[in-house]
Amino acid sequence: ESELTNIKTLSCTEFETVQEAMTSYLSSIQNVEINSSCIASAGTTHLDIFKPANNDWVINKADVSSALHNIEVNWINDFSAQALATSTLSEDDVVVVNQGNAQIDRVRLVIGPGTGLGTCGLIESSNGWIPLPAQGGHTDFAPNSDLEIEILKILKKQFGHVSVERILSGPGIVNLYKALCQINGRDILFQSPAEV
Repeated sequence: ESELTNIKTLSCTEFETVQEAMTSYLSSIQNVEINSSCIASAGTTHLDIFKPANNDWVINKADVSSALHNIEVNWINDFSAQALATSTLSEDDVVVVNQGNAQIDRVRLVIGPGTGLGTCGLIESSNGWIPLPAQGGHTDFAPNSDLEIEILKILKKQFGHVSVERILSGPGIVNLYKALCQINGRDILFQSPAEV
C-alpha cells in the first residue's frame, strides 16, 4: 500500500499519442526517478499494439517503453485495476445496497458504468486477488417488460445490436433518456449524461 502523489488530469484530445501525454506529465513533476511502471488502459492491453476503448489513440507498447527509457512497463486493463482496488476497501468504504449473506471466500464481480460498462471478476489465491477481465458491457440488453421492449426497438433502429452498455453507462443514460422521451411524447431537453 502506498500514498498516491503527483496526481494530474490530462485530456487525451490534447495529445497525439499516449507517449506525448506521459512525456508532458513527467516534465511537470520534479525529482522523480521511475524504475518501473504499471499502466491501466481500456482495451485489449494483452496485445503488443492495441486501440483503447473510446479513444482514437493506437498504443504500441514498444513505443511507450522507449519513451520511458526502456524501464519495466506492466500493462493492465483499466477495469481490472479498479476491481483490484476494491480488495483494499474497508467496511467504512462500503455501502450495503441489498442486504444478504456475504460469502467472503467466493468469486467477486465488480461492475461500473462510465464511458462504457466495465465488468471484472476477482478470485482469491494464495498470492492475493486475481482479476478475471470480462466484456460484460457488450452482452445483449434483455428486456423483461413492455416498456423495456419499446426501448429495445428504438435503440435497435439506432444501433443495430443493443448491448447493456447502450443503456447502463454515461452515454447509455442519454440513450435511455431519449428513448423514454420518444415513448412518452416529450421534448428532448438534455444532451449530456450530467444534464440527464
